[in-house]
Formats: sequence, C-alpha cells, structure tokens
Amino acid sequence: SIAGLYSLKGTTYCNYCPEGKFSREGSSSCEACPAGTYSKKGASTCIKCLAGTFSNFGSSKCIICPVGYYSLDGASSCIKCKTGYYAQRGSSKCTICPAWTYSVDDLSKCLSCAAGSYSKEGSSSCDICPAGTYSKRNSASCTQCLAG
Repeated sequence: SIAGLYSLKGTTYCNYCPEGKFSREGSSSCEACPAGTYSKKGASTCIKCLAGTFSNFGSSKCIICPVGYYSLDGASSCIKCKTGYYAQRGSSKCTICPAWTYSVDDLSKCLSCAAGSYSKEGSSSCDICPAGTYSKRNSASCTQCLAG
C-alpha cells in the first residue's frame, strides 16, 4: 500500500489512515502520532507542533498554549511561567516583567507598582519604600527625601 494508506491481509483495497495516525508504505496498520505532533487523514508522516502549541498522543491538531504558559517546537504540554514573568496566549517563551512591575497569579501581564513602592526586573511583588524615601507610581527605586 501507499504511505498514508493501509490494507489488511486478503483485501482488494486500501484505507486512509484516520486523523492523528500515519502509515509508511506497505503498512498493514496505522500508527498513532507521538505527543508533540499531529496528522490529518491519509498522512504518511506526523507534523511537529510549532512553538506556542502542544499535542497529546494520537492528535489531529495542535492546541494553543493558554496565557501564562509557553512551549517549544514539538511540545507534548505547555510550561507555566514563573512569577515575575508573563506570556500571552500561544507564546514560545515567557517574558520577564520590567522593573516597576510584577506578576504573581495572573501570568498574562505585568502589573504596575503603586506609589510608595518599587520593584526590580522579574519581581513577584512590589516592595514598600522605607522611611525617609518615596516613589511615584511605576518606580524602579525609591528616592531619598531632601532635608528640611
């Protein structure tokens, strides 16, 4: 039989492999695509999922990673971003939160620090400015109060 088709012993015709499966030339059965790949009906090979997507064993399509998660090419699952990072839907990497922002639970975006607080790059929270210092909203550091 031709690749992407299979035939059982003693039959006079070939069948297409279903979605999520593939066959090599001369096969008597179809094999499921490995996790991280997919196939359409009649496939001779499985196609690797692109970064930002994943698939399970025997899949007919790749699934887009949700916000706060990422994946590399050929992934069987998405990886959650660490706090201090974020990722949009379908991301291939997590992006570090810039100074004056943070992320903790909602890893789809970085949140701004309030006035009177600050943060360094990749923070999971904002720190309160110590006595004798201050900050405006979106500050990466605190400013010393002047004498007087």
